Amino acid sequence: MSPLAPHLQNEPRQSTIPWIPVGVGTAVVTAAIALLVWPSGEPPKPVAVAGRVTWRSNPVSGGTIVFAPDYRKGHTGELGMAVIDYQGHYEIQTDGKPGLLPGWYAITVAPPGPSPSGWPYKYHHPESSGLVCEVKQDGNAAFDFNLE
Repeated sequence: MSPLAPHLQNEPRQSTIPWIPVGVGTAVVTAAIALLVWPSGEPPKPVAVAGRVTWRSNPVSGGTIVFAPDYRKGHTGELGMAVIDYQGHYEIQTDGKPGLLPGWYAITVAPPGPSPSGWPYKYHHPESSGLVCEVKQDGNAAFDFNLE
């Protein structure tokens, strides 16, 4: 014991709960935190997303459709896109692989080349398009969009 600072001497550690030794209490708290933070189960898998795009009841031949994660509904992640075929059909891919992760998406559609006369510019931006959908893990019906 130091004669200069006897009040600064280390006292033996004691548990706040007398029947649990200090080391065991620390281990229990660490394990509880690990269980709360550790990811449970498998990560979500991509889900097939396909459908058809029409404008004024006619197929949009060519162009692109983009599914952007809808941050307004709390979804983050990567966007998916597809080229629309001559009959208006599309199949979304993310990083060259089919499907999207489950969650909410805002959709944009752009026709091939210059926009046709009367094409609403709002469909070029996810915030203004008004097109949203929820991709569910257990599968989806086709996401068809009839643009006016």
